[in-house]
Amino acid sequence: MKRYNTYYTILTLVLLILIVLSGIISFLSVKETAALQKELGIPPKRLPNILMNLVTIIAVLALLVLRKKRSHRSKLLAVTEQLHNIVTYSRDAIVYTDFNLNIISWNKGAEQLFRYTTKKAVGENLTTIIDSEITGERKQEVWTALKKNNFWKSIVTLNSPNKKNITALFSISTVKNITNRNEIIGFICICTDMTFQKKAEEKIEQLALMVESSNDAILTFNEKLEILNWNKGAEHLYGYTALESVGKLMPELLSHQDSTTFLKATIKNLTSNGYWKSEDIHYKKTGQQINVLISFSLFSQTNNNIYLGIITDITEQKEVEKKLLRFNKLLEEKVVEKTAEMREIFDRVDWGFSAFNINHQFIFVNPKAEELIHRQSKELVGKNIWDAFPNAGEDFHTAYNTAIQTKKTQYLETFAGSINKWLACFFFASASGVSIYYRDITERKKLQEEKINLNTQLRTLAAHQEKIREEERKKMAGELHDELGQLIASIKMDAEWLNKKIDATETELKKKVQDIIEISSETAIKVRNLAKALRPRILDDFGLIPALEWLFLDFKNRSQIKVEFHHSIDNISINEENSTHIFRLIQESLTNIVKHANASKVACDVTTYKNKLFVFLNDNGKGFDIKAQTNTFGLLGMKERMKLMNGTININSVKNSGTEITLEIPI
Repeated sequence: MKRYNTYYTILTLVLLILIVLSGIISFLSVKETAALQKELGIPPKRLPNILMNLVTIIAVLALLVLRKKRSHRSKLLAVTEQLHNIVTYSRDAIVYTDFNLNIISWNKGAEQLFRYTTKKAVGENLTTIIDSEITGERKQEVWTALKKNNFWKSIVTLNSPNKKNITALFSISTVKNITNRNEIIGFICICTDMTFQKKAEEKIEQLALMVESSNDAILTFNEKLEILNWNKGAEHLYGYTALESVGKLMPELLSHQDSTTFLKATIKNLTSNGYWKSEDIHYKKTGQQINVLISFSLFSQTNNNIYLGIITDITEQKEVEKKLLRFNKLLEEKVVEKTAEMREIFDRVDWGFSAFNINHQFIFVNPKAEELIHRQSKELVGKNIWDAFPNAGEDFHTAYNTAIQTKKTQYLETFAGSINKWLACFFFASASGVSIYYRDITERKKLQEEKINLNTQLRTLAAHQEKIREEERKKMAGELHDELGQLIASIKMDAEWLNKKIDATETELKKKVQDIIEISSETAIKVRNLAKALRPRILDDFGLIPALEWLFLDFKNRSQIKVEFHHSIDNISINEENSTHIFRLIQESLTNIVKHANASKVACDVTTYKNKLFVFLNDNGKGFDIKAQTNTFGLLGMKERMKLMNGTININSVKNSGTEITLEIPI
């Protein structure tokens, strides 16, 4: 455009110069112009005017031509700018590449479709950004089409680094060299996103297939009730082919009724509501009568509305309904009969029975229930259970609601304060309500309480007796160790003195005295061992942990079984009674290991945690069946000692895999 402005300015200057020159020529002398006029055959004094006019005409013509070209150039530039804007902002991806597919331009549509900016795309090779299914033989096919027609188009699947599986209408056009029309210098690629359209077409195909394969009759008709479409389901249902049906009046063909009457009853509702549904009796081509469910809806609203009809054969359903009605009537009669029988049965049972609906209202109360809860059936039926018994316990509420939520039987023993009785209740829930069976267990509860009290007394007595036994053992052990031990020591000392006084020649007497000395030593050892077995003094003098260390050392020496004893405490605050119980428990366990386990190794670990003492004792013996041994006196005694300390004992044993005992005692 600037170049044309320059030309226009130069031509204007030239025109001015020519006008000036023509003026100069007009003032030349007659002698100088006469010869020229004569030679040109121009009358005198007209040459300057002619030249001036000629120059002016030429200049004006040049200006007009140049102005026209300038206007054409402006229009061309405007069109070019419009085309540039169209390409840049087109929703289609428009890409311009050189012959080697290096990207030269990349529009907004390409950015949106492939999610790749122009800045990143320009200069890149198209194949690095767009991966297509155009490979192998198809690539050769595309190239052949481009060389022959300079154009190729097809629907393909494309992929980019930022977006996958793009279904697009892909067209490629060649760009030729202006000076050599046979030389291809680049390509213009246009991609139109067809993903949504492709999915829509697939859905339409699926819908069409569903319509055609449907067992229901699906048809369309206009406001005149003329059938426009007729699917395979309609052919199967009525026996008319599409060729026989299309164009016919729907009511007259299917229900043998007047179209005018049908039109007034149906189209009016369809136009106002857009939908109409009803049951009717239709006829097949053979004349067979069928029951159908009809639903019509406004399908296309135009100057001539189109309506969609779906017709379902419900003949079998109607027959089933008739049979069901007859069956329900018979069932009602049976229910009345069985209800009377069940009522009689519930009247005879020794359990109270109450039934409730889903709104928690009484629907049945048998005579035994009336007797137990002191309320009449007529007073309760129809009343909410929580209104009738507002003081029902929390445990009763919980069992009732749990039965409803889980649909599992719940059992509860509860004290009913309003009637001053203990009741055993079974809750049975279903989708229609809850049934409760209950009976008076007040006498049984009294017996249980008496039994519990008796057990408590027996346990207290047993604890007292055990305490007395331990005191007696302690006393006896002290007497054995102190008194009997001193006597034996005195006998030994006297025997040794006597041995020294006897002459060496009295061999027989000397041997007797020596026997007395040896027997005294053995007796002293046995007395000490007996005293330790009855009550080791170390337990009273030094406490539980040293006593356990002595116990395991003595056990190792006597049994020749490998022992590992560990503890994480040096001093523990535990009373004498509990120390004795723990010592006896471990002593009993070691005795059982020697007698029954056939073990080669015993390990014990004593520790404390959160105000509790834990003892872990295990062996590698042959183990035993816990279920078969749960009632032995040894295990019962161990469990009873743990109860006296409010502790727990856990015994795990597997045959041929040893036994593990865990004691947990509060301290």
